[in-house]
Amino acid sequence: MILTLHPSVGAADYLAACASLSPPAAKRMLLVGRDPSAGVIPSALQENGFTTGSPRADVIIGLPGCDRADVRRALTANPRADVVHVATRAPFVGVVALHKSGTNLVAALMRALGYDVSGEGTGPSPYPDGLWERNEAEYLPTLGPDSAYVVHSLPMPTVGGPLQYPRPLFYLWCENAFPVIYHYRDPRAVVLSLIRYLLKQNASGSFTGLPFHTMYARVLRSLPTAGKRLTNAIDNLDSYLSWSFRDNAWLLDHPDVLTTSYESLVGALGGGRDDDRDLAVAQLMITLGVSGDPTGMAEQAYNPHARTFSQGRAYGWIEEFSDEHLLRFQRRYSDLLERYGYPERGR
Repeated sequence: MILTLHPSVGAADYLAACASLSPPAAKRMLLVGRDPSAGVIPSALQENGFTTGSPRADVIIGLPGCDRADVRRALTANPRADVVHVATRAPFVGVVALHKSGTNLVAALMRALGYDVSGEGTGPSPYPDGLWERNEAEYLPTLGPDSAYVVHSLPMPTVGGPLQYPRPLFYLWCENAFPVIYHYRDPRAVVLSLIRYLLKQNASGSFTGLPFHTMYARVLRSLPTAGKRLTNAIDNLDSYLSWSFRDNAWLLDHPDVLTTSYESLVGALGGGRDDDRDLAVAQLMITLGVSGDPTGMAEQAYNPHARTFSQGRAYGWIEEFSDEHLLRFQRRYSDLLERYGYPERGR
C-alpha cells in the first residue's frame, strides 16, 4: 500500500496512516529523508512500537523532507514494504511511450491512477488532420488538472542539427516542473509487434494514415514466410529503431525521468512477473504522489481487448526469433540491447 500525506503533517498523521494499513503495518520501519520535526515524528513512532535498525523494513516512512527518488530506492530494497510518505499529487504528467512498446498498457495504468489520458497512441486526434504532433502547441494549453499527455518520441534538440526544433511538450517541460515517464520495450519485441500490426492493418484496410505503414505493409505481404518477413524487418528498420530507441536514450539518464518497461508492467498474465509489476506500479505511484494499492491499480491496466493488442506476451518474441535472427539483430543493434539492458537472448 502507498499512502501520501500532506507536507504539513505531524506525528499524529503518521501514526494514523500506519494504523489504517490493512493488515496493520508490522513494526520494522525505515526512515527516509530529512526530519524537520527535530526528532518528534521518529520518537512518536518508536513510542508506539516501531523499531529501526533492521536490514528489512515492513513500512517505509518518508519524512516531510524526503526526496521521492530516495523513497523509490528504499522500496526497491524492500519491495514488500508499505510506504507512508509526504507528497502532493502531480497535476500533469508527460509520458514518452515508444511506438509499439505497449502504449495502451501505460495509458490504462495512468487512467487507473486517476488521470485523463490523451496523445499519440491513445485514440483519434481531435484535429482534422489526425496528427497529434502537428497540433500539440495548440492542444497542450487546453488540458486541465490531472492530465497525462502521451508522445511516442521526445528527442533532445540539437543546435544546427536535424532535431533543431523541439516539439511543444519539450518546451513545456523546460518551463514547468512535472514528472515524465519513459516507457520502452525490448526492441526485438517491438519489431515483431510492428510486423503483426502492419499485416493486421493491411488485411483490414484500417491504417493510421502514415505512408510508411502503407508501403512497408506491402513489402511484408509480398514475402512468403514469417521468417523472411522478420529478416527483412531486421535489415530495413534501422531508421525506425533509431527514431524510437536512439533518439530517446537520453531520457534514461535524466534524473527527473522515471523509466518503465513493458516487461516490468505486464505481469504474469502477459508473461512477466506480478512482483515486478507491483513494484514498478508502486514506484510510479510514489513519483506521482498517488495513494492506493499497487496490485489493484496494475490489474486494471492489462487489457487484451485493446485496439492494437496482438499477443501481449513480454517474451513471446523469443519463440519467433531463430538463432540466425538473434545474431542478425545483435550485429546491427547491439548498442540498443546494451543501452536498454536487454540480454542477448532475451532473458
